[in-house]
Amino acid sequence: MCSVRASFFGLVESSDHRGRAVQAFQARARTNVQIGLLIREHVYKVLQKQDPALLVHILREVTVALSEVTIRYTQFLGKNYSGRLKMVLEDLAARFGVKDSRGTLLIPEFGHSDFAEMIGCSRPMASRLIAEMISAGSLEQDGKHYIIVDESALKSEDGRIARG
Repeated sequence: MCSVRASFFGLVESSDHRGRAVQAFQARARTNVQIGLLIREHVYKVLQKQDPALLVHILREVTVALSEVTIRYTQFLGKNYSGRLKMVLEDLAARFGVKDSRGTLLIPEFGHSDFAEMIGCSRPMASRLIAEMISAGSLEQDGKHYIIVDESALKSEDGRIARG
């Protein structure tokens, strides 16, 4: 049996200065992936045929999902770069990490510029933050892989894992 893991990539539709729908995004994958793209018109056609009770349920689920995304982005943007890096590392550990004797090994290979892009800072700033975490003993580097040694270092001030 094949296990499918789906995750929400994001909203890719927006409007240009004239109010016309524009669909543009960029993505990179380090492994084989399948991406599903839901086009608004197809979704409308399917929803028009559905029972009102199902539509209410779908609306509830969409509202919850969008609220979770909004909360995560709000928390992320409210943090300094160090806090953002910790959030990103925690998320990567949950999605792509494997427990080993040293901590949680991140399977994908990430460079400092990748982390800089993820947290919205310069590559030298990301390098400095990574070096600080390595010096503090909460992060190790094994070749091109990172190991999160001290997962408690990723926890927020109130003791919860910074999930967003």
